[in-house]
Amino acid sequence: MEYAADILTAGRLLWVDDHPEGNTSLVELFRTAGMEVDTAVSTAEALSRLRSRSYDLILSDIGRQDDQSAGISMLRDLDELGIDTPVVLYTFGFDYQRGFPHRAFAVTEAPDEVVHYVIDLMERARLN
Repeated sequence: MEYAADILTAGRLLWVDDHPEGNTSLVELFRTAGMEVDTAVSTAEALSRLRSRSYDLILSDIGRQDDQSAGISMLRDLDELGIDTPVVLYTFGFDYQRGFPHRAFAVTEAPDEVVHYVIDLMERARLN
């Protein structure tokens, strides 16, 4: 885990979820490892944050408030704005039969996979 801590230190993560309380343990884990973690409860808030600073990666749910595809729409917004930050979709009950979302690095509902994807993406960011 020491290697992972070195990779995560000073990394910047934006977490988009309208129920951030469900992510508290993972947010604390990443912060303990030295990452800066900002949260946003809507796509509009996330895009505002992305316009004012850069992030190494974005974690997002898919359904927010009354929009069950808000996270997918956000991927299109990122493309339109030319923001190429990698996105991991962390959501429950994703319907893979509808196809894998364009531009998403990964989709998962497992917290341990979230950790692995964050480490993977931070390692890639450090190597570039």
